[in-house]
Amino acid sequence: MTDKRTSPEERLRAIDFVRRVLDKPYRAGAQGPDAYDCWSLALACQREVFGRVLPVFMADPHELRHLIRMIENSDVHDSWPEVPRPVHGALVTMAHARFPSHLGTWLDLDGGSVLHTMENAGTAFETPLALRAVGWGHLRFHDYVPRQGMVSEGVSG
Repeated sequence: MTDKRTSPEERLRAIDFVRRVLDKPYRAGAQGPDAYDCWSLALACQREVFGRVLPVFMADPHELRHLIRMIENSDVHDSWPEVPRPVHGALVTMAHARFPSHLGTWLDLDGGSVLHTMENAGTAFETPLALRAVGWGHLRFHDYVPRQGMVSEGVSG
């Protein structure tokens, strides 16, 4: 499903991260490691698996929608353009209707799925088909492209 090569170390970090956060509860404003909201889970995954530092953001639902629109419009460091297919580490914006209101991270493990967390469900690793089955009909994938002069922090394996 992905055009990018995933290093064995990155793959192991992704597997370890999913195992540590799977089934953790959702809590608005939580920053982990005992509970997460969808943005803090994406932050932690991007940092721990890919070495990318994204802005810390408290999850007011209205502000989250604004942040997702910024990502979709590439207003966040011009570094998350939409791509036609999921790639390892892409942010995934999701919507029930027209406007996105939820966020996850695509991980190319076991054929690929979205790591996300939701109220009343907790943290899950679900395929696009499973997400669509519960109403997330509009999934968009945004791959990380660093701006010139911007470097991600390295993650040691």
